[in-house]
Amino acid sequence: MAITTEQSLWKIKLAHRAKSFWYPYATGQYGKIADIGAADGDLAFFLEKQGLSVDVIENESTNFNRLEGAQILKHALDSSVAIRSVDLDSQFPLSGEKYDAIFLLGTLYHLKNPFLILETLARMTEYCFVSTRIAKQTADGQPLSPYPIAYLLGPKECNNDNTNFWPNPVPAGERMGKTTILWNTANGDAGKVYVSTNGREESLFATSRQGSAAANWIRADSTYEFRLYNSDHTELLAKIAVTRARQ
Repeated sequence: MAITTEQSLWKIKLAHRAKSFWYPYATGQYGKIADIGAADGDLAFFLEKQGLSVDVIENESTNFNRLEGAQILKHALDSSVAIRSVDLDSQFPLSGEKYDAIFLLGTLYHLKNPFLILETLARMTEYCFVSTRIAKQTADGQPLSPYPIAYLLGPKECNNDNTNFWPNPVPAGERMGKTTILWNTANGDAGKVYVSTNGREESLFATSRQGSAAANWIRADSTYEFRLYNSDHTELLAKIAVTRARQ
């Protein structure tokens, strides 16, 4: 049998407390909901017990037991939950699906392109329950709630999970370090991303309104500041500094 983790219990408690929200979906327009990034499917099986028709959507190749836990629970519970293996970082075949609600809990940090999945889900459902890493304060101790910001996780903040695609500092290693920069001007206008190494002159890194691009030349002895500007390079919209951990 699969082990129910503390995070799994938290998911179930969250769903239980939100009963007044999800109960109408039992008779919704599409007649089913989805639990995406479901791990062993504990939340999905709980929701099925409450009378909902549920799809488990998880990537078998990166699941910690290749979905064996979910399959065992499905058999043991004589469940009708559908278990689907989908790679959310590919051109995944979900866009034609429709759900009354979708749960996407603790999944965004695993994805190379979080905006892609959020935009896709917006076309698939009217209601989506989303959670990811939540911090209470900034690195210098200031309350985080007033600031519309995100930050990159340190390698050890996710238990050295190698599906955390957004490390900062970049983990140490023998070869050049690699990280992925994701940006969005948020206003529909074109943008340009420049990078400055150790405070030196900027060089153009990428050009588009939004996107993601890999930087596979990160050294341990340097600081790389990526800066997002408007299309004519006159207004700084956002910036982030990337470093690499030493051995």
